[in-house]
Amino acid sequence: MKHAWAMGVLGLVLASCTTPPPKPWLRFEPNGAHDWTMGPTGVWVTRMHGADFALDLQREQTRIQVTVENRSAEPLVIRMGPEGSMTMNAIGEVLLRPLEAAPGQGGPDMEPYVNFKRITVEANWRGTFYVDSPLGRDIGLGTYLVFTVEAHDKKGDVERRKMPLLATNVAAQARAGG
Repeated sequence: MKHAWAMGVLGLVLASCTTPPPKPWLRFEPNGAHDWTMGPTGVWVTRMHGADFALDLQREQTRIQVTVENRSAEPLVIRMGPEGSMTMNAIGEVLLRPLEAAPGQGGPDMEPYVNFKRITVEANWRGTFYVDSPLGRDIGLGTYLVFTVEAHDKKGDVERRKMPLLATNVAAQARAGG
């Protein structure tokens, strides 16, 4: 009986030694001068052509999430992605919904989003861009890119915001509280 108990304890000790540590979460952090403002919830915000933009780098579900709330009186054409990337692969997905939707009222299905594809966000609609793979492929630690968001109004005027980003690791303990 003592021998079985000792073997069980030894087994637990060995198992704990072979258990891999928590895997760090790869995410982007700002890395240089940019033209976004830190909002009260830790999300980067800006305004273009009367629409509110939020760039969220803190989500585990997606690496970059850009939300456009177009409360202006006209539709806006939105384009975004990393500068200089020539990928034809999808960098994420986009979901369009009315801002004041009645229960059960939806919009078009979520669709793949390709780098700098033109997406129209109608007046009083929201566009949510889930950018999981900004370069159209897996990213690694130390990956640097300049993520650009553009808004075009119906006159053709363009407003642009840039955010230089660097891929870093965040410890599992740090993200558990955030």
